Amino acid sequence: MPELITNVTISEVEVKEKGGKYWVGLKESSTNTWTLKSEALLKGPFSARFLVKNGSYHVIDNIIPESFTAGTEYKNGINL
Repeated sequence: MPELITNVTISEVEVKEKGGKYWVGLKESSTNTWTLKSEALLKGPFSARFLVKNGSYHVIDNIIPESFTAGTEYKNGINL
């Protein structure tokens, strides 16, 4: 079960698989932690779309690499 931990106040998070047509919403499970529950095997890299509390969307393509494995930690230096 992938989790996303943010350092900014976000009200919505969605991800999309490479070549995917649809954004899939994550659920906020605790402060600044977002979780995606999926029965299907997901294939990266993943793009992410964030709705920041100030009302603006940010889309970052290929933010999570194909090599990411659920249950592991991946950090990047992207600032929103």
